[in-house]
Amino acid sequence: MKFFFFHVALATATVLPPLCTPPSNPDVDDIHIDCKIDTNMDNSQELTQIPLFKGDLLTVLEYNIDRNGAGGDGSREAGMDAIVNLLSDSAVLPNFDVLLLSEVARGCDSWAGGSNGAAVIADHFEGLTNEKYYYAYSVEYVEVGSSSEGGECTIGNAIVSRYPLNDLNQVTYESQCCRYGGRWGGRSAVAASVDLGGSSSGGLVVVSTHLESGQSDIKSVLNGTYVREKQASEITALFPPAGDALTLIGGDFNSPLRSIDPTRLSFEYHLYHDSHDTMKWRERNTCPDGAIAQYAKALTLDFIYTSDKGRVKEVGICDDEEKCNGWSDHVPIFAKYSW
Repeated sequence: MKFFFFHVALATATVLPPLCTPPSNPDVDDIHIDCKIDTNMDNSQELTQIPLFKGDLLTVLEYNIDRNGAGGDGSREAGMDAIVNLLSDSAVLPNFDVLLLSEVARGCDSWAGGSNGAAVIADHFEGLTNEKYYYAYSVEYVEVGSSSEGGECTIGNAIVSRYPLNDLNQVTYESQCCRYGGRWGGRSAVAASVDLGGSSSGGLVVVSTHLESGQSDIKSVLNGTYVREKQASEITALFPPAGDALTLIGGDFNSPLRSIDPTRLSFEYHLYHDSHDTMKWRERNTCPDGAIAQYAKALTLDFIYTSDKGRVKEVGICDDEEKCNGWSDHVPIFAKYSW
């Protein structure tokens, strides 16, 4: 597995600077590309400016936003405005401390006007709260040959947080399959330690990832299932449960086989626990609308795995059909952990 540790690349209001270096020999390897992480973290920030987490419960949300709410897989996608409005609606979702995102677009004209979806969310919540929100965006795919006035067009994973994000790194999985043409890159993850300002409850590490989906033919379905299990083994080996620290790995895992899914079994084997396992599977339909919903009546593809099951205190899913469905082909899920 290859690691590419981040270089700061601050987003601008117009054309976004490119994050990736084209592969030197794409015919040999166009998966492991060298990309920077886009973040608004200022490494010169003084410790006295870091907010101290004072609550009893740490709230984490996970959401696949389908290319900034403009990918076309949800039934009524309306771009980032609809996404941020949903995330701000306290009637259906709790206020988050950390948000794990997948299928975030950056610099793509056709997907929300060339913006970085993670930066848009951070800016929105800064405006609501008058507090700093931090983000880290990591490239999964570069859309090769895509014409974009916003610059390089990429799709990736991201973390948005009320608290500073340190030790950023991105991981491209060694296990890959079922790739679409016209792209560089591969399935990946972005990770960070969250600085809660000297909290005494141990450290917090969060990982946002998007595991292999496969394609529709039976060979790709089987191969995708195998590769997802390998990707789960890779990411848990890189971020094993450790002492008092809480590690959370969340995202769109594309793993539909519920209790017997090899991806789930791999996480459990590596001592991770499904935060939502107290909910019935029929209550956990994270794809109730749009393109994916045609394959099953209830699909659970989104998860937050935790290194400490005992700290899970409350879990839920955005299940208000009118407010939650259709802005993406997924809906957000959330979990609260004792801190």
